[in-house]
Amino acid sequence: MLRQALILTAHREYAAMFRQHITLSLAPDARVDVETDPLRAMQLSPQQYDLFLLDTVIGNMDCFQFMAVMKKQAFQTRFVVISEEANELYRFQAYHNGADLFLLRPKTDEEWKEVLTQLGHLLEPATVPLSVQPGDVSSLGELIYQQCQKADSCMIQVDIIGNSGDIFIYEGVVYHAQCSGFSGERAIAAILTWPAEEMRIKVHRLNYVPPRTIERPLSDLLMGNVEVDTLEIPPSLDEEYAVTPLETPEPTSIPAEMATLEAPPKDDLPEEPAETPQPALACDLSFRSPALTAHWKINLMGQFVDGCGAIDPTHTAALTDFIYRKMANVAVALEEDYFQRLTLLGPEFRQELVADNLGVRHALFKTHGVQPREAEEFIQWCYGQGV
Repeated sequence: MLRQALILTAHREYAAMFRQHITLSLAPDARVDVETDPLRAMQLSPQQYDLFLLDTVIGNMDCFQFMAVMKKQAFQTRFVVISEEANELYRFQAYHNGADLFLLRPKTDEEWKEVLTQLGHLLEPATVPLSVQPGDVSSLGELIYQQCQKADSCMIQVDIIGNSGDIFIYEGVVYHAQCSGFSGERAIAAILTWPAEEMRIKVHRLNYVPPRTIERPLSDLLMGNVEVDTLEIPPSLDEEYAVTPLETPEPTSIPAEMATLEAPPKDDLPEEPAETPQPALACDLSFRSPALTAHWKINLMGQFVDGCGAIDPTHTAALTDFIYRKMANVAVALEEDYFQRLTLLGPEFRQELVADNLGVRHALFKTHGVQPREAEEFIQWCYGQGV
């Protein structure tokens, strides 16, 4: 329930319109304050507000600086960034600095309706009624099955004493799962083995699409066909292991009379046409670098989106998707956020990977020809392009 909100903007007329829409459509009893000076707003106590609505630029300060200060004081407060234009760099910076939602400034009646709907979902996320009864062994599996049958997109939060886990369903597909120490299929297998009488289950609207770590069909996941094992660590890393060479098989002896036989003449076969090399994809002229060999982009489903240079779209998409998923597993294991930038240094190529909520961009630079400044310029170009 929205009780008190603050609109921080340099446009009073726009703030008055936003306040009117909130009180008429979203929360009639809510108190909505308006502030145009970020320095005065920073003197307020953020804990008393349920919602902050921030313009991307407020006077001499941007909203990202404001969030960096206020977010640490109010963990339960929701921060929503309103942008005048669809700037992907602003979108990335907003979510990177802790925004709960990034919206374009509404202008038409339909846009206002959509914005208020998203704010309503953010402030009052859908939860499962107590049809999920504690002690029902099959309740979690049935819940997952029901959400998939409805082709829903949601996040199922499961809590027990001493542990918690999340199961992500995207458009009716179990997409990702995570809990302490596990991610992907091993995580959902571990969660399904938790004592049902201790489970506390909630379902939330899916606000973002995580990297996909689950490929098995739903039936395999619910039937427990995924083994939960632990990594076997050698007792001592200093222990010496003997390396035995591969055994070379004895040469096969051929009878002398067969060795003198000539092979039959080869029939004349039509010559196979030589494979024509695929032309290199045309490069985007908005970014140039002598050291840049190729770059490409995939979406979060692992599908090739675009690219340039002499690349194989299928191979490059599979490579980038593999690295992205492995980094997602590492992030879950370390209880960190998903990676947004990764640099791989090799003797021939320097590889730069950049990710956001829309996709992953992968670039190859010649190691001996690239300057650090060029790599940084490419990263900024990626953010400007929406990665």
